[in-house]
Amino acid sequence: MNQKKVPPKSSVLIFVDWYLPGYKAGGPIQSIKNIVAQLATETNFYIVTSDRDLGDTEAYPNLALNEWIKTETYSILYTSPEKRKKGDYKKIIQDINPNAIYLNSMFSISFSLIPLLVAKSLMKKTILAPRGMLGSGALSLKPIKKKTYLALFILFRLDKSIIFHATAKEEIEEIKRVFGLDTKIKLASNLPGIPLGYTSRNKEKNTLNVFFLSRINEKKNLLGAIEALQNVNSTHKINFTIIGPVDGEAYWKKCQLAISQLKDNIQYTYLGAVANTDLKEILLSQHVLLLPTLNENYGHVIMESWQYGCPVIISDQTPWKNLQIQHLGHEIALEDASNFTKALERFSSYTQEEFDFISLKSYEYALNYSKNLNVVKDTRLLLI
Repeated sequence: MNQKKVPPKSSVLIFVDWYLPGYKAGGPIQSIKNIVAQLATETNFYIVTSDRDLGDTEAYPNLALNEWIKTETYSILYTSPEKRKKGDYKKIIQDINPNAIYLNSMFSISFSLIPLLVAKSLMKKTILAPRGMLGSGALSLKPIKKKTYLALFILFRLDKSIIFHATAKEEIEEIKRVFGLDTKIKLASNLPGIPLGYTSRNKEKNTLNVFFLSRINEKKNLLGAIEALQNVNSTHKINFTIIGPVDGEAYWKKCQLAISQLKDNIQYTYLGAVANTDLKEILLSQHVLLLPTLNENYGHVIMESWQYGCPVIISDQTPWKNLQIQHLGHEIALEDASNFTKALERFSSYTQEEFDFISLKSYEYALNYSKNLNVVKDTRLLLI
């Protein structure tokens, strides 16, 4: 009997600034984690990353550095700073000889620009995911530095040697706005994690547990969230939980000053950075995500909130639209700041029955999204 031949696995080499066991960088880590989880049975993944988490000055303890570590689903190389030169990357690429190279950032020198220069010299297929960094909101932060970087990127025609990975139609337009209409772009939505099951939580009328989950920097706009809370009517009791690492001390000081001016009906807790494995217990006690972000190409925390049955109050600078019609929350224009406050008061006023309805809708949406085979197919075609 003739046995059916199993096609050989393709190989993909990924460069990413931070990866597991790191967690402080949030979404970029989740993006790669979910790609590997969904496609590992048909793809050999090799991941080159930093030897430490975002903002850390010391390397991960008890991890071998500068040598490949094989896991069940991927191989990973934790590099120390001195091992991120062109010569180091050239050897890695030549040794692995991948079918494709995937770069998980627009503005990273060590994990995007240098490997891109090497990949171009070796004429390797290269995919770059801007991860929302080309949106107007993101480009407005440190604009001179980013404009200079992009100008040099275009001058040396690096944009012509890659395929851009857009995760939403809006991001396609952002990429074209910077690099031109003839830019090579493929659309593939970020892959979500799999919801673990729905859990209800207590909800008293005129009481609300609100959380902010992201890095604390200007782009994520914690200050805007605090300002929305400052104007909540005193008849509403709000418990506000802030989760995420400080990614800018000066900005955090502004946030702390604003927090100190909150009224007595707003209580807050700052938990700092929390490992993804520890989030479940926290989010199952929360009601609503508040994230008035300046720009997101996807927003893993948004999908994660729905997975735990939490509707969201977000800005309109994400791909997620028509949320109120779908009973998933609200997307609000940043210039309409008062509407963030109104949305908080509306959620606070919900009874247990009203909240359970929208909470279950959020979970069901995330569950159905995770089962969308087209989302996996698009990523597979991107990497071929």
